[in-house]
Amino acid sequence: MSLAGKLDRPATKAALEALPDTMRGEIIDGDLYAFPRPWSHRRGLSVEPQDG
Repeated sequence: MSLAGKLDRPATKAALEALPDTMRGEIIDGDLYAFPRPWSHRRGLSVEPQDG
């Protein structure tokens, strides 16, 4: 069973481009598949430390 809901319409390029920088995705047969970007690709992103 999938954790994601199934849409009644095919995924669009806009949905793919709306993914955050920490994710990568692809559209296969009208379905958007999104995955976390490997850590090595995230190193260049600026991340502010959280006060804890």
